[in-house]
Amino acid sequence: MPSPRPLRSGIDYQLRYAAWRLILIATGHERLADASRFRVEWPLLDGAGKEVWSDFVIENAAGDVLEVVECREHAHYIPLDSLESFLRAVQQLREGPAAAALFRYATTSWIVKGGRDLTDEKTRRKIIKEIDPALVPIAETVRWDFRLDSKGGIFARAVEVLTGRVADARWTYASLYSRLGAMLGDRLPGADRHVGDALRDAQVVIFGSATERAKSLHSVAPEDAIDVGELRRRLTAAKVSPVAQLDIDVREALRRGLYEEEGVSTEDVFIEQNAQYVTGGRAPVTRGNGAVAAMLDWMSDVRELRAPEEPLLLLGQFGAGKSMAMRAFAGRLLERPLDVVPVPIPLRDLAKIADPKEFDKEVCNYVDGKWGIDVRKNKDVRYCLLCDGFDELNLYYSRDGAGWAEQVYARLTALARTRNISVVISSRPLQFLDATARGSVAERAPRIVIEDLTPEQVEQWCVLYRKAAKLDESFSWEFLERRNLTTVARTPIILYMIARIFATSPEMLQERSYTLGEIYRIFIDWTVKGAYKDDEEKHRVPTNYREILQEIAWHLSQAEGGMLPEADLLARIRERFGETIDGLPVNRNLLVAHMLQPAAGGGEGRLVEFKHQSFRDYLVAERILRVIFSVPHVDHAVEQLSGHPPTQATFSFLADAVNVMEGAEQQLLAVTEGADDIERYWTTRGSMAFFGVLMFFLRIRALERSRARRVSGV
Repeated sequence: MPSPRPLRSGIDYQLRYAAWRLILIATGHERLADASRFRVEWPLLDGAGKEVWSDFVIENAAGDVLEVVECREHAHYIPLDSLESFLRAVQQLREGPAAAALFRYATTSWIVKGGRDLTDEKTRRKIIKEIDPALVPIAETVRWDFRLDSKGGIFARAVEVLTGRVADARWTYASLYSRLGAMLGDRLPGADRHVGDALRDAQVVIFGSATERAKSLHSVAPEDAIDVGELRRRLTAAKVSPVAQLDIDVREALRRGLYEEEGVSTEDVFIEQNAQYVTGGRAPVTRGNGAVAAMLDWMSDVRELRAPEEPLLLLGQFGAGKSMAMRAFAGRLLERPLDVVPVPIPLRDLAKIADPKEFDKEVCNYVDGKWGIDVRKNKDVRYCLLCDGFDELNLYYSRDGAGWAEQVYARLTALARTRNISVVISSRPLQFLDATARGSVAERAPRIVIEDLTPEQVEQWCVLYRKAAKLDESFSWEFLERRNLTTVARTPIILYMIARIFATSPEMLQERSYTLGEIYRIFIDWTVKGAYKDDEEKHRVPTNYREILQEIAWHLSQAEGGMLPEADLLARIRERFGETIDGLPVNRNLLVAHMLQPAAGGGEGRLVEFKHQSFRDYLVAERILRVIFSVPHVDHAVEQLSGHPPTQATFSFLADAVNVMEGAEQQLLAVTEGADDIERYWTTRGSMAFFGVLMFFLRIRALERSRARRVSGV
């Protein structure tokens, strides 16, 4: 029974939304107990017996319609004709057999042209009255679902619900998506090719690539309807064991998109970097090895009681690949006969609720709450707790005074001294972790220091990324070499940024020398420019979007954990720039930058954070210089720059900018005159003290640069 409706864009989103709703209903997360059948692109009869087609229809066992859904992916504004056509269809169906059904309009947007907000009931009623006053009472009976998550967001939510209920959450989701797609392709003329394209794209997102197993889903036969009861029985039958679920989660992390990029996973491009392994203890030995191999050597030392009862420190600068190495190590543990269960623990998820003095208890509570495993009581299993991002705890605890790092480290050490528990801590180098520092609490700890990628490894990374992202062969070591990028492109994060720019805007990378800071600057330029994929048009953003990103970075750098609720962040932007900028409303569309992502959790509403901390650190450095260069003297910038102290990475970016900006040192010397008298800041409140340190640092860098120019005769 072919549908008479024209083919529309957004098929992939419709299918992902349908799969998500089905999973919520079948697992009981959404109460619709009578639901029996789920139909895609289905006709219903109006009062005159005429067919009215709908995106999705949910029926009970008797065939009564429980819900009718219209689903639209609107990237910008919701067209008024979209609202009108939906409401007129509801008006017709209210006179037919589906009169008692719930009618739902589901979309990613929430505004119409001009920026009017449809989530506001009075505004929505006014807009619909302008379309046709007769539609206002119809609209009152509709369930309006605005501001839905993006494609990636609803996919992630669906997989999260499935996790723990089935052995392979992604495969279950992909199978359901394929069944829905087969129905849509069968009923909507001309949609089969588009559904096939959507299915292939979705498989890359779900599995990291279109695997042979996944390709079998292309031949799924179309059904009349999805049996909700049968799906409900499958998803509520048997729970996966906690250890088996851990295994699934570790493998999921390896297949997850690189910095959340769809189509390229950690597994696709991981290269084991060289590292120095210092065994620790009273007579430490240094061994050269690959980072993951060194971690496995340490694990063997632990099993053979050769390693000290201390956490293993995995150290490296920002973007060095520490988190990737941790995920790869976890994957390798699952493949080796060491009988060790890896347990990934992102420390920032704990810090918001954990007292530093009781951090070990919170770690155990986290593992128990997430996987139902009591690591201290279950002595028959050896667990390796992979504590990622120790340095990021500074965002939570540094306000509480000195000593937090030692306290947290001491509690993690206590866990490492438990008979069946080993602990790995990843971090940027911190002074207190320096084994050479006198009296360091980590003096005897084993440590692995990750080194930069070698030229051969960079070349190999280019080949792997090129294959996974389907780039042409010109993205290579030679491409980097011709642009003098080989000296800075030695870490995964820098290579990733260059690869993303190359994919759509290679002209932004000229053949000249670059510093690390300049690569970040170009990456921000590329982000603001938009069009992250050749066939994807970015949301329209204001002309001062870079300044907005700088303000976002500043607010997140001042927030606990580097994240804020979306509503709070947008409120701060409105306070700074107003309700509209360049005629555009200040809303979620401003948070579409490639560097931003929804954060884990969400107890305070939808949280926002940067995908990598270094993106935030760089933008904070840009903001500091923008503010300083806009005032006659730094004293005029106190209110704008006082607060939580910048990170070490931000200081590095500032120093780099002073070195490469033409005339920067002269501007800084003029603006920061007197800032070397640091005592005038230090005797005031804490935030002023931090401001004084920042200004002192910049003045010294400017003096050093000026002196270097005089010596060289420039």
